[in-house]
Amino acid sequence: MRFIFLAVFIILAFLSAKAQDYKVSVFPDPYIELDTFDSVILETGDHLGWNKRFELDFIFPYYDTSFNYINGNYESIYSFEDEIDYSIILMAFGYEFDKLTDINKVTSDLRYALKVKDGKKALCLQYTKNRLTSDPSVKQFDSYINFQIWFLENGNIELKFGDYILDNSPVYVPNEGFYLQTVNVGPLLLGPTFGLNHPFSENIKFGIDGPYDSLQTINDSGYLTKLPPPDWTIKFEKQTTGTHEIQNTNNIFFPNPASHSISFSDPVWEYIISNMEGKVVMTQSQLNADISEVDVSTLTSGMYILKTRLNNILHINKFIKL
Repeated sequence: MRFIFLAVFIILAFLSAKAQDYKVSVFPDPYIELDTFDSVILETGDHLGWNKRFELDFIFPYYDTSFNYINGNYESIYSFEDEIDYSIILMAFGYEFDKLTDINKVTSDLRYALKVKDGKKALCLQYTKNRLTSDPSVKQFDSYINFQIWFLENGNIELKFGDYILDNSPVYVPNEGFYLQTVNVGPLLLGPTFGLNHPFSENIKFGIDGPYDSLQTINDSGYLTKLPPPDWTIKFEKQTTGTHEIQNTNNIFFPNPASHSISFSDPVWEYIISNMEGKVVMTQSQLNADISEVDVSTLTSGMYILKTRLNNILHINKFIKL
């Protein structure tokens, strides 16, 4: 185990994106392993790759949308149905478990649990003794990494770092990042990547780039070039005042209730329709802002939430489909 002694002073960095949808802070915070959990490797038996849908017991707000599930995979990439591109990219690279030989002695795994953190419901995903893909130092030096990703019901996302042994790994080069070791073209810098992308809008992106102690926020995905020491956290805090929101502006569309279609008083460049459980059922995004009508005839009868955006103004309304 590698021991890292923290300085007596605390480095605390707060960063904001231009759109201010999220604020980032980096700070020391004890890493506490899950005491009760479910196991992905026991569920799948796959040590080289996994894909799983995690059901939530709460509604997770993400940008101006919300979901009751999160899809994840072995690259630490998280997604939602019908999204434009991968939505949540946190520590993205390739991670592998040790091959399962004894179900009673699982030490390398993706462990997960629904928890309560700081009074908020949360999903915790714990990468336990994961190996970096293509790392040739595993056999001799037992190279591995531990970290957790927390999704909280207030929309915050926290990435907590446990202990790791990467001193002799050619995959991790401090102040540069993670290099995939290839035979034909040599090392390729491929992570760890960080980005929070709007599921249904190509124009709304947020990322961080640089070493943990001097991160920069960017309007795209970036690389964490230097890992924090164990017992440190990178927190993405959802900002409730980051976008201009206008609630219950029913005059922007008609009719309500609607049976076949709804029309907008002024064309919009994006709309999202979700049911009352938070599942997105219809969406469209166009840069030239010429969406003037939406066909809702295929929707089942009931109440829906309509979100529209134009000139960075978000309108949120409810409508009834007859």
